[in-house]
Amino acid sequence: MAFSTTKLMQLTGAQLRHGGAGRAAFICWMSSPPYLLLACWAVISQIVFLDSNMYGLSLIALFGLSAATLCSLLALVGYNQRVIQKPTLYVHTVLWVYGTLAVASCYLIGTLNLMTGMIMMAGPTIGLILFPARLILSVFLAFAGALLTLSTLAALNVIPYAPGLGMDIQLEPTRSLYFTSSMIIAAAGYVIYQTFVIIALLNAWHSREQEVRHLSATDALTGVANRRQILTHLETCLINMQRRDDRIALLMLDIDHFKKINDSHGHQIGDQALIAVAAALRARMRPHDMVGRYGGEEFLIILPGADHIAAEEIAQRCRDAVSEVRLALGKATLPLTASIGAVSRTASAIDDVDSLIRLADDAMYMAKKTGRNRVNIG
Repeated sequence: MAFSTTKLMQLTGAQLRHGGAGRAAFICWMSSPPYLLLACWAVISQIVFLDSNMYGLSLIALFGLSAATLCSLLALVGYNQRVIQKPTLYVHTVLWVYGTLAVASCYLIGTLNLMTGMIMMAGPTIGLILFPARLILSVFLAFAGALLTLSTLAALNVIPYAPGLGMDIQLEPTRSLYFTSSMIIAAAGYVIYQTFVIIALLNAWHSREQEVRHLSATDALTGVANRRQILTHLETCLINMQRRDDRIALLMLDIDHFKKINDSHGHQIGDQALIAVAAALRARMRPHDMVGRYGGEEFLIILPGADHIAAEEIAQRCRDAVSEVRLALGKATLPLTASIGAVSRTASAIDDVDSLIRLADDAMYMAKKTGRNRVNIG
């Protein structure tokens, strides 16, 4: 499978949409690569400076590898079902481990350098997006207090400053330049990496927003547009048609004897009837048509640009589709029928949405009065 950055971001965003355990696991996965790169950098630097006693780089390499391993193991724990169901302890553990590792890495490379500032800025920012503010602030304050204490102790010569880089040893200009350049490159890479994380967060938000929008516009039982969405779409279509003075057709469909079905067979069978009818109608729609549940057992079908002939043809297809539905009742089956009222008008001849719905509704009731299971053109 070809690698796709877009797919990777979508997968990352999907991870963030899970509960606290999923988000905490994401923090662990996000933390592992930087620590692994830190270990690789330390090993490379030891090779570059073979003639020097760079004991601190060995410490950084060991720390980076250990931190990456720990973060990966913590991430895997986040997929345990017990952790997913009760994520509080896991989330707290991950955040405090993250803070502890961040303090340790900042101390090893220097508490007052560019990378430390980047970590101080990026960590709490992402944390505040994903987790409760009180929890993140408590971890951040402890993190900041620890860094301040280490900086003070280093300034008082109680402990060495940046022991991983050997800053207590006088470095030659070329080696000082190497470490400075490494920090600048690492900071740039960290910015790119955090940008990727932010984009993943945005993808997660956009996906969630689309889901919420879809759910708010969809009838929960049948999966077609709900009353508000179908009426909104009808009003939009009507406005667009009025600009071109085009035709618009509307079908009002009512399942015959639906109350009797509910009373005789129960509401569960009634729900199955609604679901089956909605699926049958969707299968008969043109790409630009829309079907929605208007209320109870009534469905509205919007047919942009359809004249009387096209509206009647589609209405007959819908009636036939409903007639083909059979609901299982033990060894027997329950057939369904529907009465449909169809109207088609030029947009300029329609006063408003309500008047068009009334015309379709009147046509539908006429279909019922004249025997049901038929189409009536209004």
